[in-house]
Amino acid sequence: MKFGLSLCIVGVAVLAAACDAGSGHVKVSPVEFGRQRFQTAIAIPDRAYQVYWLGSEFTAVGLVFHGPLVPGFDEPNPDSIQVEYNSSPPVAGLDISLMSSAHWDAVRGRLLGSGPDRPAIRQLTVAGTPATLYTVPGELGRPVGGLFLMMPFGDTVVYARTNSVRSAAPDGAEANPLTDEATFLAVMQNLRPYPQ
Repeated sequence: MKFGLSLCIVGVAVLAAACDAGSGHVKVSPVEFGRQRFQTAIAIPDRAYQVYWLGSEFTAVGLVFHGPLVPGFDEPNPDSIQVEYNSSPPVAGLDISLMSSAHWDAVRGRLLGSGPDRPAIRQLTVAGTPATLYTVPGELGRPVGGLFLMMPFGDTVVYARTNSVRSAAPDGAEANPLTDEATFLAVMQNLRPYPQ
């Protein structure tokens, strides 16, 4: 009986810690909130794209990335969704846009830019599909400013991107391991249909 009472007290304490005392609402971590938004967004009945993901977490050079997270409060869009994978500790990230082919045709010029700063382009195969890798030159001594990857899967286009992030360390080393091309492509090789 004493053991059961102790468990009951612990359970009440955990529930109280998870609730906002002023409103009675259950507090949710940012990761859980982002995952709930993802579930809501992909559940819309008229979605024009297929859902692909990297699982609920992956590791790159010792950093664990959690996702897929959908930030904000915008209404779900049937033509596209942008999800994030963020590292723990929060020093790096990967954004993945899933969109219909028609939506990609409408936004591709804005996403890829033009002129002298246009990224270098390379064709390759990633996760079993032809892909285009865009490499943005870095600034302030960094070789890579960002990597973008466009992967068409039938009527769905996956557009993944990651950017250089200088760490707070005295040497200003690169904090995002995904700006290494081999690491970025190794992670993206694991892209698969949701919920596999």
